[in-house]
Amino acid sequence: MIANIDKEIQQCIIEAQKELNNYYKNCNDKLIELNVLRIQRRSFSITIFLDAVTTVGINKLVMKKIVHDPINISITTRDNQALVEFELLTKLHPMFCDSGRCYVPKPILVIPRLELFIMEFVEGKHLSVEFDNARYWGKPSDFERLAKYYYMCGEWLNKFHKFTGIETASSVVFEDLLDRCEIRLGIIEEMSKEDSLKGIRAKVINFMKQQLSLLANEGILIAGRHGDFGHWNIITNSESLTVIDFMGYTKEPIPYDIIKMLLSLEYWGYHVAYSKPRLNTLKMNFLNGYGSTPKVQQSVLVLCETYHRVASLYAILTNVIRRIDLRVQRYFAYKQNISSLNKMMGGHIVWPSSILL
Repeated sequence: MIANIDKEIQQCIIEAQKELNNYYKNCNDKLIELNVLRIQRRSFSITIFLDAVTTVGINKLVMKKIVHDPINISITTRDNQALVEFELLTKLHPMFCDSGRCYVPKPILVIPRLELFIMEFVEGKHLSVEFDNARYWGKPSDFERLAKYYYMCGEWLNKFHKFTGIETASSVVFEDLLDRCEIRLGIIEEMSKEDSLKGIRAKVINFMKQQLSLLANEGILIAGRHGDFGHWNIITNSESLTVIDFMGYTKEPIPYDIIKMLLSLEYWGYHVAYSKPRLNTLKMNFLNGYGSTPKVQQSVLVLCETYHRVASLYAILTNVIRRIDLRVQRYFAYKQNISSLNKMMGGHIVWPSSILL
């Protein structure tokens, strides 16, 4: 057991133990002991890794508690995110199990009043570790394995969209995205000392509203949105992969997660150690794995890309990095995002050239 656990987390563990007692009892098993292995604190959640010792054996579990942060207030005030994620996994887990090699974690139980839920621990290696094989000196055989995983990422996202249901919505679907964008732009304006970013909030929001006006009478294709789809939220295991962390899940335009993945590959193209041809291979494998994408309006693509570039600028400005190679990478990514935003606002649509490495 980890020492010096604060009272809030202690209470969560006590309540979780009570619920797990009932869970295992219903499974004709008995909980003997619940051990805390590790606690991981992030801006939006606290993740607690557990060993549940029962009469049958030891079950590795993960408990996730939602944290309310000013930057995600539009999400956490909308719905109980622990309940949203638990219910989503409850629906998706059997679907993905039946589909083969693409998975989501198995949910165990949820405690809505504490905004936490418990799921099974996923064995394997984070794709972020495998991602190092995209560097120039990565072994060809290791890079081939990474490229295969990126094809599977495309497969997973395609199935996710189908399982959550593709439907048509009005331009109102962009309201939450616009709110999230405006919050980040306000912080960017406050933190940046560059003249090029003065008044950026008004400029970008007005541009986005102009794009929205073009969609006023249009039907927009939407499906489930992961929200933070990238190698940092994917666990690989031999011939399969599992996607984790559905914080803020909702339905939004289909390109949202696709563009998120592609722009993350663009970002690593600014690091001196990563091979652009290899990153381009990963991009193409991902797109080929997804297959043919439904037809969407140009303004939908522009709005999704605008949001992600703003979110990238926000992350660059708010996260402190000391390693010189990562600081150089962030400098070039920072300049590229500003350039791409200015091009879009100037009428030069950068999709899809903006995602080419």
